[in-house]
Amino acid sequence: MRQAGEYWDVPFNWLSFRGQYFTCYRSEATLPLHRIVRIYSMDGTTLFERRYVAERVIVLPGPLEISPGIRIEKHMDVFDIVRMAPTILWQIERLLPQHGEEILRVLGDISEYHDMTYVTEGYFAGTIVADNRVLRGVSPIAFKALAKGLENQRIYVYGKGDVSIIHDVHGRHIIIREGQAEHHEGGSLHQLTERYSVVLLNNKILTLIERDNKIIVGPTRARRILRKLSIPHHTPDTIVKKEWLWYKEATLLITDYDTMLSEKITK
Repeated sequence: MRQAGEYWDVPFNWLSFRGQYFTCYRSEATLPLHRIVRIYSMDGTTLFERRYVAERVIVLPGPLEISPGIRIEKHMDVFDIVRMAPTILWQIERLLPQHGEEILRVLGDISEYHDMTYVTEGYFAGTIVADNRVLRGVSPIAFKALAKGLENQRIYVYGKGDVSIIHDVHGRHIIIREGQAEHHEGGSLHQLTERYSVVLLNNKILTLIERDNKIIVGPTRARRILRKLSIPHHTPDTIVKKEWLWYKEATLLITDYDTMLSEKITK
């Protein structure tokens, strides 16, 4: 609940708690806990609720300013790009019919493969466009680029390795690895890929990406889905906070509004 009868609907990880008070994202304003009027899960289930006026709710993050042909990192901080990746991709998808490939270049260099276009490098590497729909890919970003923005997020630690993405496009499985796209024999993955794109680490499933909302599935939920389908997948070596991340080299899944894919490399 904000002043003047306004309400903000924000991702839970935007909030930092100190006793009976909290702060929201990068604001220095300290607010009492009674300003929180509703908490709900990602499937819409209400967990806690006080009286509020639904018509006065403003959902954040809202639409972003995206300029066709101009790389997103030219006007956004790296941490914000990673945290707001689903919102950025929703905007890209909305602008595709008007701007075509130029809007996709916002994410990075692009290439063509048969009837689709895909991003070849950067955090969004492996993202493809087919029939004016964006299917999200992701590539690890250096942990040191994210560390300052992290607070109490859980960090799931896996072995170091190569990340690739599998998408279902018109019933065909396409794998993108090291900036190259090729057909892939899906095998048991067909029961997954109608709803998810698949993130592989060293050719074994690391996690999943929701095709519709473009959010990377959290590690715990991803393992639950994969165990139910009896599909082999990675399990984390450990789960830590940033101050306890002593690994010199590792692949990381960091739970936030979106799950962040990162890597720690000592050179």
